[in-house]
Amino acid sequence: MVTAVTTLLDEFGDGLIQQFGLSQDFATLWATARLAAFLHDLGKANDHFQAVVHQLKQPRQQPQLMRHEVVSVLLAWELRPWLSRGAGDVLVAIAAAGGHHLQLGGQAGKPTEEVGEIRQSGVDRWTRGDRLLLYTQHRHFIGLLRYGQKACGLAPNLPEGLPTTWTIADLKQRRGALEISRAISLDPYWGDIAFGSKGGEKGKTLIHSTEVHCTAYQYTLALTPNSLKKPQRALLLLDAVGAIRHVGGNHARFLYDFRPESIVIRLTEDPSPWIMDVFKRIGETVGCPRLVWLLEVGDVKPEELLVGGEIADTPYDQQLRELGVNMFRGVKEAIATAKTLLAAEVAA
Repeated sequence: MVTAVTTLLDEFGDGLIQQFGLSQDFATLWATARLAAFLHDLGKANDHFQAVVHQLKQPRQQPQLMRHEVVSVLLAWELRPWLSRGAGDVLVAIAAAGGHHLQLGGQAGKPTEEVGEIRQSGVDRWTRGDRLLLYTQHRHFIGLLRYGQKACGLAPNLPEGLPTTWTIADLKQRRGALEISRAISLDPYWGDIAFGSKGGEKGKTLIHSTEVHCTAYQYTLALTPNSLKKPQRALLLLDAVGAIRHVGGNHARFLYDFRPESIVIRLTEDPSPWIMDVFKRIGETVGCPRLVWLLEVGDVKPEELLVGGEIADTPYDQQLRELGVNMFRGVKEAIATAKTLLAAEVAA
């Protein structure tokens, strides 16, 4: 398919830009169309489609759980950090791949928020109606990725950790562009009490007590810039992290400082953060022994990290520097450096 699309593009050339009133240049169109051609049938690598192809499943009586081009979209979405290293518009290529049978989205032309219909498939000898088996580890699928890597100029390292099974729950789940973990306390709850009083007439309920938790919290935010309509908006998240000024709860007149005491920023293509909950209370201060361990065993690359704040005034500063981590005494300095690096990446 990539060869056929390339032949058509080369034959019609710049005329396609004028004919369809496109705003992109021909080089971008050429790369995007080739990428879409590479992606369009990735979704055939599942047990439901293969059972139909090998006449082991009757599609009219027991349809596939999900059409193959929809599965192509979902697989391409998993691959987008890898796909983004090549030329062309990744989101347009994914949309084109998903729409090549004109069946993407709702039923009978009705608008929907769903990418594609999840159908009542039933159970037969070869498939189950509640999940898809994905052949992402099969040698032919890996061979296809290698072909795309060469044909579309993608990143040299093939993506790892691709899913091998999708349940109906997985297919229905939507990941937000911005993901936020729960805030985890660094200290146990000791039963601290704060006393207050209310105005007005004196009485038995004038003085009241409130349970409080005097602690520090750690939390993680994750964002993939390419999942945004405008990837440069990811820079706003970095600004926001250093400017948190209000958290709900308690009376409006009470002032709390929610700025980060210490921060770990990771700019990576790894689909997993790996740096969640790396801080730990050590005596009167905070350390990060788990982060040191992740660096020592090679699960996190030091050049991907920017660490700033009060952690830089602890013994961990020297350990992290020796491991090659970029260290900053100020949180704002770390954020500013991360913004510069990220701006260059999203503009590339």
